[in-house]
Parts: sequence; structure tokens; C-alpha cells
Amino acid sequence: MYNRRRSGKGRWLAATIATVAIVFGDAILLKHEPWQGLGFNSVALAKSSGGRSRGGSFQKKSSPSRSSSPSRSMSPSRSTSPSNSRLSQPSYNRPSQPSYSRPSQPYYNRPSQPSYQNQNPVYVPAPVYVPPPAYAPSQSSVRSESGGNGVLVGLVLLVVLIVGLIVLAGILQSFFANLASAKAADPTKGMNQREKAIWREINNDIITITRLQVALLAIASNVQRELSQLVADADLSTAEGLSQHLQDVVLVLLRTQSSWTHVRGSSQTVKTREEAERIFDEFSLAERSKLSAETLTNVGGKVKKRTAHLNETDGPASYIVVTLLVGTAHDKPLFSNVQTEAELVSALKMLTTFKPDYLLVFEVIWSPQDETDSLTQDELITEYSDLYQLA
Repeated sequence: MYNRRRSGKGRWLAATIATVAIVFGDAILLKHEPWQGLGFNSVALAKSSGGRSRGGSFQKKSSPSRSSSPSRSMSPSRSTSPSNSRLSQPSYNRPSQPSYSRPSQPYYNRPSQPSYQNQNPVYVPAPVYVPPPAYAPSQSSVRSESGGNGVLVGLVLLVVLIVGLIVLAGILQSFFANLASAKAADPTKGMNQREKAIWREINNDIITITRLQVALLAIASNVQRELSQLVADADLSTAEGLSQHLQDVVLVLLRTQSSWTHVRGSSQTVKTREEAERIFDEFSLAERSKLSAETLTNVGGKVKKRTAHLNETDGPASYIVVTLLVGTAHDKPLFSNVQTEAELVSALKMLTTFKPDYLLVFEVIWSPQDETDSLTQDELITEYSDLYQLA
């Protein structure tokens, strides 16, 4: 019995020592490894970092209306909690009043009338007709009757006036309701021909998708710095802010025209918003897949930053590539294919001329995002082989 207990303690002690050794061994092995799988490190190991911003939507813009926050009822109902019912008060029956009946009058026998049989006859004079006096109403009664008639006429006129006002209010309400429905049925009512054409172009389902790409020499590192600042500070929640962001990005590219090396551009029109969104997302995914990590993003106003561990064995930084994706409400393509420097200048300037109402979606992607990152010539040829080299 003693040997069995001792052997059991020995096995327990050996298992404990083995467990502790495994735990400390794993800790030593994992000491120098990044814990990305467990979510303890947001550092991305990237060869070519990238920046990105996107704002807008392909959905139809609703017409301006009043705030849709729920309004309180104009006549709030009182609390419906049950109230304590009053106790029924006992009814006190009044004592019955004693009835006092008059005593019956005693019957007194009248004395017998004397007989006049032996008396002299009595002469009764004949009645004389006297006409009744004529009725003359007093002045006070005449005044009271005329005053009563005046009050009655005034009440009748007041009732007629109130009924007329109610009918007039109903007519006006019906008129304005019909006017509002007519305005909703035809929002272009009151516009001139040009305004009607613009309104129809903005609100129909025909969408134009435009893509522009520019490769620059790496010496234009101010492009990376300025784009990073613009994306971090951009207001993408409004049409005006999105349009301003597009103009700022275009200005950054126009100021570095001397550093352009490769270009490409296209613009196409589709008939539905769903198809436009599908093509736009395909272009965006194709460009984002060329990046190893997005180190700075601003999507819908949410800014995110990540730190990238760069590969020091890469060659010197040679190029920067900036891609513009634009979705607009135009019914025709903005331009034909862009292959030359002059065509690129014209296309960039066109993106800054239309009104903010035409701009639906805008996305800019550039690589590398970090100024110390590198995009070699071999990577440019491999990932961006469809760019046209400028002479």
C-alpha cells in the first residue's frame, strides 16, 4: 500500500515538471516571434506600402428635406396608469318626512234658506255692454323685442362667417396640397432648359467611371508627403468635402508634371448604378492587390494608420504610382484613352471643372505611401505593365 501511494506521487511530480518545462520552452521559442496571429501586433511586414482614401456612394441622392427626427406629439396623452377608484360612498336615506294631511273639514249644514213665496218680486236691471279698452304696447316691450331680433341676426351672421372661413381654409389646404404633389411629380417645374438637362443627368442611372494613373520619379517625394497629409485631413462625409479632396489631389499631380514618367487613362459609361459600382470595385481591388500593406487609409472619414517593416534588401526607390478612380453622373465619357502627357494634363484639369453634384465616388491609391519605402523599376514593370511611357 505504501509503495502504491509513493509511486502515484512520483507520477504526479513528473507530470508537473514536464508541463512546466513545455510552457517555459514555448515561451523561450516565441520570445522573438511577432504575435500577429493573436492580434498583439498591428505592424505589417510589407515590401511596398500604400495609401488610400475613398468617399461617396453610387446611390441616388435624396432631395433635401426637413429633419427626420421623430417629433413629439402635439397633444401628449396623460398617463394611462390605473388610478385608485374611489370608495363608493354609502347612501344615507333621509328619514321619511311625516306627512301632514289637512284634517277633513267638518261638514256644517247650511241653514235652510228662507222661502220667499210670499214676498214681492225683485226687478233686475238689464246688462249694458261696455267695450274693452284697446291694448297699446309699452315702449319698453317694443325695445326688448327689437333688441332680441338684433341679437338673433348677429348670431346667424357669426355662424355664417365661421362656416365660410372653414370652407375657405379647406379650399386653400387642398390647393397647396395639389401644388406640392405637382411639384413632387415634376421637380423640374420652374427650371430653364439647361437646369432641367443638368437635373436629369444627375438623377438618372447612367454613370461614368474614370481611371487615371501616373508614375513619377521617386525624387518627387513631396507627392507622398502631401498626399498623406491630404488623406489624413480630408472630409469625405459631404459632397463639397469630397470634391475639394479631388481638386487637392489633382493639384498635387499637376505641380509635379516634370517628374511624370508613365501614364494611362480611360473613361467609360454604364447604364446602371449597380454595374458602375461593380466596375469601380474591380478597379479598386486590382490596384490594392498590388500593395503588400495599406499603411494609411481614410475610408468614409475613418482614418487608420499602420507601421510597415520595410525590406532593406530592395534596390533604391525609383518610382511612385498614383491612381485616381472617379465615378460621376455624366452621361458620356469624360475623355478618350490617355497615353500622352498633354492628354493627361487635359484629363486632370477636366476632373476639377464639374460641380460637386456630379461627383459620386472618388478614390485615390498611391504606392509607396512611406517616403522611405521603395518601388523599384522591376516592380513597376511587373505590377504596372499596362502604363505608357512618356517620351
